[in-house]
Amino acid sequence: MNKFEWKVIGEAGVDSGQLMVVDPCYTIGKVDDAAYDRMCTETLKPEAAGKVTLSGIRGDAIVFSSGFGDGCYPVVAKYEDCGDWGTRITEVRILMGDDVFDQMSDLGITAEEYEEKSSH
Repeated sequence: MNKFEWKVIGEAGVDSGQLMVVDPCYTIGKVDDAAYDRMCTETLKPEAAGKVTLSGIRGDAIVFSSGFGDGCYPVVAKYEDCGDWGTRITEVRILMGDDVFDQMSDLGITAEEYEEKSSH
């Protein structure tokens, strides 16, 4: 089994009640009002999530509701020893529940570690 450690890597700020996962280079000159409207359409569906194709990119942007609306949500990463590849980020989580401190504790992250990385 590979050794791993969870660490806080920052916070995701939300002002539209939604978040997006995509390679940043694919958004340059491609996120216009029409694209934003498509994102909103996806996050307002019952599933509160979906994919949006931005013109000319490989793959899709994944958009989803931030669950509890606007605010700052902790982002944590799993750093794993991948042998010859070295240490790599193998998983990222955005903690959006009303129990984020319990979620962090379950991952071995202390409140102090979170405070060091947060924008508060």
